[in-house]
Amino acid sequence: MRRALLLSLLVLVAGLGADAAGQASAVDPVSTTVYPSDGTVPLRTGFVPDPAVLSGVAEGEGPMPLREPAECMMGFFERAPSHVFDFQTRVGFLRFYATGPGDLVLAVRDAEGRWHCNDDRFGRHPSVEGTWTRGRVEVWVGTHGARDRTDYQLRLTETRSMRPGVGPDSSDAGDESDLAEDAGMVIDADTGRFDGIRLRRGFLPDPRFLAGDSTVTEDEGGTDASLLGGQCHGVVSHAPSHVITLLDDFDFVQLYLLPLDLDHWPSDENPALSLIVLQPDGTFVCDDASDGIEISSATWVPGIYRVWIGTENGEAPRPYRMGISEIRRVRGAR
Repeated sequence: MRRALLLSLLVLVAGLGADAAGQASAVDPVSTTVYPSDGTVPLRTGFVPDPAVLSGVAEGEGPMPLREPAECMMGFFERAPSHVFDFQTRVGFLRFYATGPGDLVLAVRDAEGRWHCNDDRFGRHPSVEGTWTRGRVEVWVGTHGARDRTDYQLRLTETRSMRPGVGPDSSDAGDESDLAEDAGMVIDADTGRFDGIRLRRGFLPDPRFLAGDSTVTEDEGGTDASLLGGQCHGVVSHAPSHVITLLDDFDFVQLYLLPLDLDHWPSDENPALSLIVLQPDGTFVCDDASDGIEISSATWVPGIYRVWIGTENGEAPRPYRMGISEIRRVRGAR
């Protein structure tokens, strides 16, 4: 029933050999690839390499026979699970995510019998994550449409920053800009919601400021920036707040956020904003209010930088100034 149940990165750990519980029938000592004899994959915390990868084919035979949670009724699955795991230790954090050319959905039944389902956690890629207790964990990889059929890869990771578009196998899922576009962010905008700027090396005055606010209107819609991974958090508008065009190579540039009418954030106030920048190479760099709000780097190539200012944790929108400086001593976010 199960297709291509190949664990192409070893998820067994030290002390768990090919004879454990009769589970593994063959081990390639060179590639560390395991072929489980009965389809059940033993797993314990600290597995390496991370992420582990399984391949298969999803077919949308029918809906899950569940009334709740509602998320588990959004796709179509085979009756038997796609993959079965024997969690031999408690895992404090583990993320399952599926990628492939088709529109996939994911359903997981944990060792306590609870269901966890998802459709489009990372752009169009489904993901389920959390804390997992010891025992049998069953995973179904399904399709969004009835009777659809598509190849997929299921990845398991204990690394919170690992998700579609990030990591050694990211080429299968598309880069960060693909995820952002799938989520509705306008990644090719020529102008932002507020003022933009074009700068050459050695610009004066330094710093320069652009003003705006973090409002996300109902008409524009919003995106959860955490889908981009890393330090990206908050809710942002689909359109960028600002577009910055750098006309030269820069040895150093710093972007930082300030209150609209003050030179620094009050010491007793959390500004609850996040700063998200799409670089010309299609990757994102982000910062939030956990330790000031700034992004600085010694490498800024010529090109268009699209900037989103997000609101953290559903906080009320607020006005801001964004400073742009080539001077390393500027630390306006502190």
